[in-house]
Amino acid sequence: MKKNEYIEFIKTELNKSSSEVSVLNEKFQGPHWHLELLIRGIQVKIFGDIGFQLELIYNRKKFNIVQLDKALLGKQKTSIENIKAHIDSLTKAIKNENIAYEIGSMNHVCQELGLENTMDWGIINSDGSRVGEFISYIYQNKTVPFQIHYMFLELILASMNDSIVEGKCSSELKEKFYEYILPILGDKTYYPHVNYWKGISSEDEFPIGLLLIEYLKINEIDITNW
Repeated sequence: MKKNEYIEFIKTELNKSSSEVSVLNEKFQGPHWHLELLIRGIQVKIFGDIGFQLELIYNRKKFNIVQLDKALLGKQKTSIENIKAHIDSLTKAIKNENIAYEIGSMNHVCQELGLENTMDWGIINSDGSRVGEFISYIYQNKTVPFQIHYMFLELILASMNDSIVEGKCSSELKEKFYEYILPILGDKTYYPHVNYWKGISSEDEFPIGLLLIEYLKINEIDITNW
């Protein structure tokens, strides 16, 4: 019987880390492959061809593992190395028993703020008229998992950029944004958000990048070698 190397690798890696892995479905045809599992009550789908995705279904909501671990961005091309990175992230979250908490927290945040829970969360939900609201919300909910803080930075940067482009950025908002971003600028755990906007900075389309460059210079923060 023919076997798919990626499916077999995933099952082997998951069985190494947990005895609570059940295979619900597996199939492959040509370059396309699909694997569904149940791990500690969480349904997991891993599928791909040239690229691949790892999805989790919890409380009838679907999440991509990249939403919980941004270190996986850029690692969606199908290879043993990239698949292992996704599996390692999944097993770490499950071992720490925080994956359901993080998923539940993200869903709660989206419901409270009326945001869409999707890939590219910060970009899709950016709103130049809600920057102050987003900053206040994350201040008031400091105990949420770090991954939500990380995603909020993406949301706030994208929204602040919209605010500047749309001419909605008041001096009061700029001051509030500065107070929020200052302790984050030199914090490598938030990489690569600041570097990204800094790298695409422009006066007309991405002015937030220029603002970040100004703040880095004023505070003598060097992130060149990150």
